[in-house]
Amino acid sequence: MILLADPRVEFFGEQPVPDAPDAAPPLGASSSFREGGPSGAPSSGVRVGAWNGFEVASPALLAQRELLDRVDRKFTTSVDTVSEFLGGLRDDYHILAAGNTGWARYETCYFDTPALDTFHEHVRGRRPRYKVRIRHHVDRERSFLEIKRKTNGGKTEKARRDRAFRDITLTLDDLEFIHKYSGLPAESLRAAVWTNFRRATFVGVSTNERITVDVGLSFMKEGTPEEGVTFGIIELKQPRILHSTPAMNLLRNLRVREQSLSKYCAAVAKVHEGASPRARLTISRKLSRMKL
Repeated sequence: MILLADPRVEFFGEQPVPDAPDAAPPLGASSSFREGGPSGAPSSGVRVGAWNGFEVASPALLAQRELLDRVDRKFTTSVDTVSEFLGGLRDDYHILAAGNTGWARYETCYFDTPALDTFHEHVRGRRPRYKVRIRHHVDRERSFLEIKRKTNGGKTEKARRDRAFRDITLTLDDLEFIHKYSGLPAESLRAAVWTNFRRATFVGVSTNERITVDVGLSFMKEGTPEEGVTFGIIELKQPRILHSTPAMNLLRNLRVREQSLSKYCAAVAKVHEGASPRARLTISRKLSRMKL
C-alpha cells in the first residue's frame, strides 16, 4: 500500500481507529474476549463461540503490525467456514479491542456518478480506478471521507479526512479533496449504495501479519429495504506475499481460495437499478464460482 502525505488529511493502511479511553477493556497478557451475549454477536450466522479465548493485542504489538506498506489478499467464503477459520487462529493471533467485544460496526455510504462510472470501471478491471466513500465507525462515533485508488501496478493508495459523525453531505472542502486525490467529477457524485457489516481485526503474535474478518454484510440503496448476504470476507495484510503463515496454512486446510470481491460492486449489482445487465451478470457469475 502506498501512503501519501498532506497536512490536512490522514493517510493510512486500513488502521483501526483507536477506541475512546473509556471504551476499551483492559489490555495485557491476561486480557481475552469471551462470549458476551447478544451485544458481542453479529447477525451473521458466525458462531459466537468462535471468539472465545482470544488474547487482546497490546499497544506495542499493534504498533509492530501497522503494515502501512503491504500486500492485501482477500478471501470470500461462507460464514460457516469463517467460524472454523476463527476457531483456528487463537494460538497465533491476538484480537484488536473494539468497545467491549471483538466486533466493530461499520456503515459505509459509497458515492458514484449518475451513470455509476466508478462501478463499471471496477467491473471492467480498469486501472487506475477509484472509490469514494464515507465510512462511519459506529461504536467509536467517528466518520471519515475516504478515497481509494488502485494503481496501474495493482497497489492501493488511500486517503481519508475526518468529518462530523454520520453526516454524508459533501461540503465544498470535501469536493476539493475528492478532486485533488481522484480527479473524479466531484460535483456530480451522489450517494449510490450503503454497505453495513461488522469487522474484527487480528494481529500475528510472531508473524508480521494482520487479518480483518467482515461478517453480517448487508446492502441498501436509499428508499429500498436492506438486503443481507450469506458470506464473509477474510483479508490478510502482509509485508509481501507470504504463503506459510498460520492463517494461510489454515485457509489452505479449509480449502478457501484467494478470490477478491468488492463490497461496493456486490452492493450495486444487488440493489441498484443503474448497474448494466452485463456488469450485473459479471458479479453474479463471480459469486456463483465462489460456491457460497
